[in-house]
Amino acid sequence: MASPRRLLLFLFILLSSSVVAQQAVIKGKLRDNEGGPLPGAAIVVLGKTISTATDNNGNFSLSVPSGELLQLVFSFTGMKNDTVTVRLEPNEVKDISKSLHLTSIQIKDVNIQGESIKKGNTTTIDPVHVKNIPTINQSVEDVVKTQAGVSSNNELSSTYSVRGGSYDENLIYINDFEVYRPQLVRSGQQEGLSVINPDMVENIKFSSGGFDAIYGDKLSSVLDIQYRRPKKFAGSISASLLGANLELENRSKNTKWYYMAGLRQKSNQYILNTFETKGEYKPSFTDVQVLTGYEFTKKFTLEFFGNYARNKYALVPQTRETNFGTINDAKRFTVYFDGQEVDKFQTFTGAMSAIYQPKETVKLKLIGTAFNTHEEESFDILGQYFLDQLETDLGKDDFGTVAYNLGVGSFLNHGRNRLDGTVIALEHKGEIIDTSHNMVWQWGAKVQHEDFADKLHEWNYIDSAGYSIPSPRDSFNAVITLNDVAIAKNSLVTNRISAYIQNNWELGDSAKFIITTGVRVNYSDINQELLISPRASVSYSPKHLKRLKLRASAGYYYQPAFYHEVRNFDGVLYPETKAQKSIHLVIGGDLTFLALGQEFKLTSSLL
Repeated sequence: MASPRRLLLFLFILLSSSVVAQQAVIKGKLRDNEGGPLPGAAIVVLGKTISTATDNNGNFSLSVPSGELLQLVFSFTGMKNDTVTVRLEPNEVKDISKSLHLTSIQIKDVNIQGESIKKGNTTTIDPVHVKNIPTINQSVEDVVKTQAGVSSNNELSSTYSVRGGSYDENLIYINDFEVYRPQLVRSGQQEGLSVINPDMVENIKFSSGGFDAIYGDKLSSVLDIQYRRPKKFAGSISASLLGANLELENRSKNTKWYYMAGLRQKSNQYILNTFETKGEYKPSFTDVQVLTGYEFTKKFTLEFFGNYARNKYALVPQTRETNFGTINDAKRFTVYFDGQEVDKFQTFTGAMSAIYQPKETVKLKLIGTAFNTHEEESFDILGQYFLDQLETDLGKDDFGTVAYNLGVGSFLNHGRNRLDGTVIALEHKGEIIDTSHNMVWQWGAKVQHEDFADKLHEWNYIDSAGYSIPSPRDSFNAVITLNDVAIAKNSLVTNRISAYIQNNWELGDSAKFIITTGVRVNYSDINQELLISPRASVSYSPKHLKRLKLRASAGYYYQPAFYHEVRNFDGVLYPETKAQKSIHLVIGGDLTFLALGQEFKLTSSLL
């Protein structure tokens, strides 16, 4: 047992050590990159068991040893860590306040002068999200379908509906020129690949209504795609049971010439084999795209875009079995098929643009585009069908099997359809940035020529229970009656002229108003109809809540009839068809916020 003298000596040494190891205090406040407090952020001293966390206002206070070189780490979920090295005197109180920055991907406004004004009434979508959404197509349209007001009832198709409208009411642009898809496609299993190659996309903008006058004349929405200009050699390759993608890009040593090429091959055969209609599916979809350009000077660039797409869909159906009805009245519809369907859709797209920028605030662009489509539908499908009543008595061994037959019959679907179409357009676009008044003026004019020719030969024959009315045995002069007969040979040539002018005006320094006004005019010689479409929008970002954006837009929208809308199902042309009309009144807002270490965006709109 220690003596009282030794115990007193030990306490004296311990007290002396505590006096020598005097403390210092570090205090401060942690904020995010917009100046808001960060509650619950961690402050840790490396190599020591010393730490604390910020309070609800982002403030903290931490006692540390003096006279030592200390390394402090400030951290918060979803933000970059910050490190500070200090050495404090005894009893020193030091204020260290920090602003932490986000590490997660977020949608940001472009800060290039004039670009924020030109942004307009569109939502920017990060192209990275395209590959993060697990879908069959892995297309840009799959991301668009997640936007407010957008829906789709076919996962195999890249088509989408905006607030109940048809897909033909949506505009799609690639590098400022409008793109088209085959006209005779009837279902997603025939469609194949989207015209947009996601491996080549740099920027995506989308508006589900109330879009600006710089965009064309349709009713529902606009999808604006910009392909990137390569800066160095790069590439990507991917493959799966559904197909393969290859993308290569490069820029020359003198940095003037660049190119980017994409090759896609796809087959939905394994997916289609799960359908109710059993048979031999042979879909094959191929797409080749090339973007190349030469920057002669900093002021003048020549660029070319080319696309070849071949969609081939072949089906040899065998059987189809469908159960329907209720638990007390269940029926089965069984069809045995003979014949085949072979569809071919082949399109070519070419666009040449000359971009001249005499100074940073002036940009002039001349675009020439050509689109050609050659489409064929060939099918002869003979079906023999049986309608049966199923056993619904749970107590019987043959529950769920066929109890007796209700009827038999057959049908024959025949089609030999051809369509050839060409669309040629010449367009000028320009813009001037007025930095002294925070304005951007944009204008454009377009001349378009359309030439379509098709042959339609399609009919159905139905034979119910061995009888076709009138029956050939009833009279020597009787003929077989066909249903849904469409036999026609059409040719249609159309010329269109359109133009627009638009002004974007930005007000305020911290709290920003962006006011956009514009008007479009469109004239078509097919029905001599002159259309005038005024459009306007305003967006507001509050001073103290920059992550919130409120917007409102209004406009009068027209959609002149394209070839597919002029021809009805019987093959009859109605060239006098007037343009569809719609008035848009849109009010909405976007709020970006941080939660669970990720950035989320809440979007709402009322149309």
